[in-house]
Amino acid sequence: KGKTNNSKVVTGAAAPYVPPYNLVVESSVHTPEDKTRRNRKTNANRKENETSKVARPKTEEEFLDLDFSSRCAVAGLQLGRTKVFLRREAFDRIESLRSDKFFFAAATIQKIFRGRKFRMSYERIRTASIVIQSVVRMRLARQIVEWTRAIRAIVKIQSVWRMAQARIQVFEIFKARHYAATLIQRFYRNYVSRSTHEENTLSHNKIIHAVSLVQAMYRGGKARDQLLEAATAASIEEVSEAEEEVSPEKMSQFQNLRSSPVASEQVLAPLPDAFDSRNLVVSDDTQAELFRQIEEENWSNVEHILDKNPGLAELPDPESGELPLHMIARHSAAWTLLIDMVLVLYPKALIHRDKMGALPVHHAAAHD
Repeated sequence: KGKTNNSKVVTGAAAPYVPPYNLVVESSVHTPEDKTRRNRKTNANRKENETSKVARPKTEEEFLDLDFSSRCAVAGLQLGRTKVFLRREAFDRIESLRSDKFFFAAATIQKIFRGRKFRMSYERIRTASIVIQSVVRMRLARQIVEWTRAIRAIVKIQSVWRMAQARIQVFEIFKARHYAATLIQRFYRNYVSRSTHEENTLSHNKIIHAVSLVQAMYRGGKARDQLLEAATAASIEEVSEAEEEVSPEKMSQFQNLRSSPVASEQVLAPLPDAFDSRNLVVSDDTQAELFRQIEEENWSNVEHILDKNPGLAELPDPESGELPLHMIARHSAAWTLLIDMVLVLYPKALIHRDKMGALPVHHAAAHD
């Protein structure tokens, strides 16, 4: 009744030969038939064994509450002095875990090996394909380069040949034109030389007439020179006789009249060396009158005022700093002689700047 060894298997002795089969390790040891007969039990003995089994705990807390021997019985093993006895269920479970470990280890080794193998194969195939592509592309590039060089050589040969043909044609045309021009010039020069020779061919009478004409012209010029010398000598004698009769006072008056300028010409008397127009005292009314006449464009009055008061050409306007030349430059109808008169009186007026920094030329440009 207390025997329970019939349902236990020694560890490592034999593995079950029923499905599921172990993929890694499969035991080939079978239980002998005599031992199987011996281990068969009656129905009563099986009921006793069933009643003698330990109740299985349903939770982890219940399992931990059991003692060590009860835990081993629940787990399906029993400890002896030198061996461990396992039930079929526990043995199959342990063998399953062992086979799973072996399976995953073998699969991992196979995975790494196959991955490495296929990667090396891929690298070889990729290297070979790159080499093949490079060789093919190199040959295609060489063909393109050779074709391009051939086309360039053909084009160059064609251009040189056409250039030679064009030069030959141009040379022939130039040669033909040169020959035609030379022929025309030769005929024209022959014609001109013949006509000139006919014109230059003079008769004996014409030669005598030409010689007589040249002699007459020479003799006439010589006679005129002689007559002129005689008339000059006679006039000198008459003048010397008249001078002896005229008194020295009348002679000096006559020379003064000859040396004096024409009365119609106006001559400006030069100013003395000690004259300084800045020392002249000019009233404000005169300056205001000058500016008013300039604005009214009475150029004759402006000329009259400047003639009487030359110092006004140098006096600027106290408010704007403008000289009379600045004001005159703003009028396009101003007299040119009046501008020349102002420049003669004060040449530095051309570089004088008013309070705005403007020159007379700036005023002239601004008022057209």
